[in-house]
Amino acid sequence: MSEAAIAARSSCLIKSGKGKAISGRGDLIELILSGELTLKTLDREQLTPEHRELPSEDFAALVYEYAAKRQQIEASLQASLSQRAAYIAEEMEKVSEADKEEIFELSAFQALEDQAVAAGYSF
Repeated sequence: MSEAAIAARSSCLIKSGKGKAISGRGDLIELILSGELTLKTLDREQLTPEHRELPSEDFAALVYEYAAKRQQIEASLQASLSQRAAYIAEEMEKVSEADKEEIFELSAFQALEDQAVAAGYSF
């Protein structure tokens, strides 16, 4: 996946506001932070062997450590995405209206943006 594609995907995930690192289901940290899953209701048999064998207190500490790291990374990612959006907006100002209509990616992006807004994402 190209850097631009990774940035676009990260942008969509972070704009969902759900703290996800992956799309779909299965992000343990996101499920716990959202309250959909608790450490008490978690089926530890679904974890990797090294995580399954940890005492409950150590596993809980690890989950919260991962959650704190996730929040730091998300804050950094959000700052980078804001800079990227500002750069793109600045560059788009340089493109004439006639040229914008000729650029296929802009039409595709507009369609995707409309669909994302309809699905509850914000830009």
